Amino acid sequence: MKLVRFDHRKHDARSFSCGVAELDTWLRRYAKRSQMDSLTRVFVLVEDDGAAPKVRIVAYFALSMSSVEVDSLSDADKARLPRYPVPAVLLTRLAVSTAHQGQGLGGALLYKATKKALLANDAVAARLFVVHAINEGAARFYKGYGFTPSPGDPLRLYIALERLRAQLP
Repeated sequence: MKLVRFDHRKHDARSFSCGVAELDTWLRRYAKRSQMDSLTRVFVLVEDDGAAPKVRIVAYFALSMSSVEVDSLSDADKARLPRYPVPAVLLTRLAVSTAHQGQGLGGALLYKATKKALLANDAVAARLFVVHAINEGAARFYKGYGFTPSPGDPLRLYIALERLRAQLP
């Protein structure tokens, strides 16, 4: 398997199913346009299947730049920050196909997304890595990697990019 940038001409988004209709539909209907309009960058984990006309997608994630209102952070996290929005990298989507769930690919994709966020941070300043979890199960997944829920919205989680950098091998 390899991680590559999504190309609607090469990658079979139509057959992708992760069990969450919203994530499936986004990949099928909106990923191409979102990427073309520079709203997100979409990365897909694919199997190399030379016989198929399009390569099957095993999992995907999407990233974009964002900002976070300081008041949406915990008291401890906003203590030393200015009172205007803080730059962030937003993990807009992360999904693993039902056939490949339970194999650790979600964590592996989060690791890859983190690496890309840190690379972006080297060129464009960002303080946080943010995710809007699709449901409570997804929120638990991100909490397991050190993300903190926003006090006003438990499905919106964040972690300092420097903390992520320190955790990586």
